[in-house]
Amino acid sequence: ALANGRRFVRGPINPSLNESAGLLVDGFDTDPMVMMPHNPPEYADYIESAGYRKVKDLFAWLYDIEREVPPVVGRLALRVRDRERVTVRPLQLSEFAREVERMRAIYCGAWEHNWGFVPPTEDEFRRLATELKPIFDERCAVCADVDGAPVACAIAIPDINQALKGTNGRLFPSGVIRLLRRTRYIDQVRLLLVGVLPEYRTRGLYPLLLFELQRQVRGGGYRRAEFSWVLEDNRDVNQPAEQAGARCYKRYRIYQKALA
Repeated sequence: ALANGRRFVRGPINPSLNESAGLLVDGFDTDPMVMMPHNPPEYADYIESAGYRKVKDLFAWLYDIEREVPPVVGRLALRVRDRERVTVRPLQLSEFAREVERMRAIYCGAWEHNWGFVPPTEDEFRRLATELKPIFDERCAVCADVDGAPVACAIAIPDINQALKGTNGRLFPSGVIRLLRRTRYIDQVRLLLVGVLPEYRTRGLYPLLLFELQRQVRGGGYRRAEFSWVLEDNRDVNQPAEQAGARCYKRYRIYQKALA
């Protein structure tokens, strides 16, 4: 690594920040949601004893979907929708390929200057979307269009881990049947992507997206939502999440160590 000009080693990241990342350091009393890591508490001591130090924490927020939206958030969301000529709509699986490309454009634009971000290729983003499509619920995603152009999105996926837990780690020969039966018990979602293009961030679209998403998700019978992961210094997401009544219930840590 040194011979190739590398100065630091950083992780755990699998294989980039576009997928699972971080070591769980707080919040061991609940199961991980879909595509989130989990590990024993002592792993942090092992890593730190090897000379690694914290470089960034990632938050997971838990939100009770059944709670009433604070009036101030609801009023702000409605005011933004009317003032900014925003149309909030669900994602359309019938236009899957086009919607995936729209979401990738928003994701890359919204995250461009975020710490550690590497834009996913078209193939990488399409592969991930295709893998998630079988568990996707159209009620768990919204897109905001301004004058007909997509500028923001919020995408959640049902926590399939709740159903997988009943299979004892085996899908064959009878695990698939148990998995299908247990999908009706899924009552939580993971919000894995919230993005607003930079030129629209001052227009209040974050509260509007979360307000509309909660309304749709609640109609699907879901009770809880996890927002994850979120950079510890991302005020654009952390502040609205806290104001809406979510609580930061898990923390994941990315470590770094100098090579010389």
